[in-house]
Amino acid sequence: MPRSRRGFDSLIPLHHFRVSYSRFRFTSTQIFSTGPAEGCSVAALVRCGTFPAVLEFPLQALMLAYLCGPIEFANGGGKLWRRKLAPFLREQLGHRLYDPAEDEKKNLTDEEMVHFREWKATEPERFRRAVRKIIHFDLDLIENKADYLICYWDDPTNPSGGTPAELTAAFRKGIPVYLVTPLAIEQVSGWMLGCADQIFTTVEELKEFLARRYGREKQTQLWKE
Repeated sequence: MPRSRRGFDSLIPLHHFRVSYSRFRFTSTQIFSTGPAEGCSVAALVRCGTFPAVLEFPLQALMLAYLCGPIEFANGGGKLWRRKLAPFLREQLGHRLYDPAEDEKKNLTDEEMVHFREWKATEPERFRRAVRKIIHFDLDLIENKADYLICYWDDPTNPSGGTPAELTAAFRKGIPVYLVTPLAIEQVSGWMLGCADQIFTTVEELKEFLARRYGREKQTQLWKE
């Protein structure tokens, strides 16, 4: 299985069907959001820290979409567009999704999760340590688990640093990036445009593309082949 998804016409997820680790990096109890998949169920046993972890997937394993976009400086923490898109990904495509805006725990301690934002002004070094944990968590997930990224970008003044970094990580790994932006193309960073495989002006356009590319009829056809 090639690591790069670009130019590889298969809907098999990039991760292995069975993955075993002696140490499992992710400690969040809700890493993935798994929806129903026709004729397919996922059994997973995850033990964290120093315990062994085994993830078992059936033959038709579910693909994983990573929902990328501003959080820290976005209205409502960037949660609204993700919540609206999630049912389509789960129910229409049968895909899993990871929503970094909803998963505030990630690999943080309880104390870090509650207080790290206020540490930005009061304890900057402690804040940086917590944020570095988040950076490792999110980028590890993109590089090792995501099958494609969906990025929504609607504010040219947003100072987000994480969004371009995540697009870059996916681009360098050959993981498709689907960029949705209602902005005029001149208002979007050239770097972000360079990382994108497909660009859409609305979420509805994105849905139409995903349905053609990853819909159940397409999946059935490729699995038969």
